[in-house]
Amino acid sequence: MNKIRQKEMWKGLIQDIGVLGGVNWSSEAKVLKYLPGIRIALNLPKFAFANLDTTAYLDGSRGLANNGAPKENDSFMVDFNWGLPFSVGKQNFSIEGHVEFIGPRDNSFGDRVKWHILAQPQFRYDLGKPFGQANLVYIGVELQIWINKLGDGSTDEFAPQALVVWRF
Repeated sequence: MNKIRQKEMWKGLIQDIGVLGGVNWSSEAKVLKYLPGIRIALNLPKFAFANLDTTAYLDGSRGLANNGAPKENDSFMVDFNWGLPFSVGKQNFSIEGHVEFIGPRDNSFGDRVKWHILAQPQFRYDLGKPFGQANLVYIGVELQIWINKLGDGSTDEFAPQALVVWRF
């Protein structure tokens, strides 16, 4: 809204409010979800960005009768995403990532698909800075943490992963 109106409308914790949309799609799993919603950009000290996104979680999958994934009732998603840069000496780092919560729903079998949480925090080191190319190449680690992975109440997961980011 601030960008559209070209003036600051909010003070304090809320920096801006905007509209967002997303699509979750997998040709292999034959899943299609639409995510229209609202973003609240937060004004948190020292953060490069911090957003609280709230969206609908609308099922557009074709269903089993059309060789697709099972249809599901619509639900909702809440996602907190952030970037927090910091320096130690002359070296630059950041902690970035997101945590999403997707609400429960029922599928076409009549089964309850549980809520799930996916967190993907990242610790990054700016590898380009020592070579005069700051903010270009980062290395680090990402943790992928699932609770009730994809709505399966018996599946939790913790997977550390190497991370390389190259910004174009």
